[in-house]
Amino acid sequence: MITSIVRWIHVASAVVAMAVTTAPASAQERSLRIVHGASPGTSLDILARLIAEKMRVTLGHPVLVENRPGAGGSVAAQSVKSAGPGSNTVFLTASGTVVAFPHSNSQLGWDTLRDFVPVVHLTNYVLGFGVANAVPAKTLSEYFALVRKGPEFANVAAAGGRGAPPQFLLDLVTQSAGVKLNDVSYKSTGQAIVGLQAGEISAAMLLLADMGPLSRQGKARLLATSGPQRSRHFPEAPTLREAGFDFAHAEWHAMFAPTGTPPELVEAWSRAAIEAVRSPDVRERLDLIAVEVVGAGPAELGPLVRRDYENWGRIIRASGYKAN
Repeated sequence: MITSIVRWIHVASAVVAMAVTTAPASAQERSLRIVHGASPGTSLDILARLIAEKMRVTLGHPVLVENRPGAGGSVAAQSVKSAGPGSNTVFLTASGTVVAFPHSNSQLGWDTLRDFVPVVHLTNYVLGFGVANAVPAKTLSEYFALVRKGPEFANVAAAGGRGAPPQFLLDLVTQSAGVKLNDVSYKSTGQAIVGLQAGEISAAMLLLADMGPLSRQGKARLLATSGPQRSRHFPEAPTLREAGFDFAHAEWHAMFAPTGTPPELVEAWSRAAIEAVRSPDVRERLDLIAVEVVGAGPAELGPLVRRDYENWGRIIRASGYKAN
């Protein structure tokens, strides 16, 4: 662990020191492939495609987006690790995949600190808990009261599945409420959304960027958000704390490259991604789905990943949870 952390510090420092004003020749000659683990049309996929087009202009070559859903992002992570440092491939992910999964699943086949280097911290976001339209509950307390009466509305899902932060937050809330829910695992958030609308599950803890629009479109009902204050995009929904549960939680999206990727490439991709996500039209589009733009490079992302990695390690070890 210490060796991996030291390597991250050295890589981040080297990238800052080797800042360049234009993409290196090797980056200009080959397509960049952005791999992520979400289904088409979900918030992470929207983010990937928004920045890919901007990065294409900056880098001067095609930037392709590849959806590799499965295992809460782990399938995509393994794909990028296997592609290796000479592949012009990066991994775009929600934070839970890289800071929580490694502590709850010993058979991932990849390691956050050993196999990847930080490229760019793109955005921050919070979660939203909502129910299917068929569930006769307008508040979180009403929903839990229904669950106490019987199992009819107890099937739920969480973004990222078992071992991811949304599931742990959901567990904390339900334990506080004194209820037992039936966890349903889906291959991707897109499948969980379909399941919610089809009645396979009665409720879900998803990114607010996914649950909020569903509620706005009348396809589900948003009951609470995980932020420290109400979302200005969905002000009708109380925070978990306002709903009577003393929890607050936020996550982030970031991009990583395989360990061994030349620092000048990491720097070029980082600068292009920051320029893309901070552009007014991309910022406006992300703002509509309650995603906060950050745009910070490897030197800032590295310490954030290490901090959250260590924090989630403590949480998961204390819980005793293991996915396998």
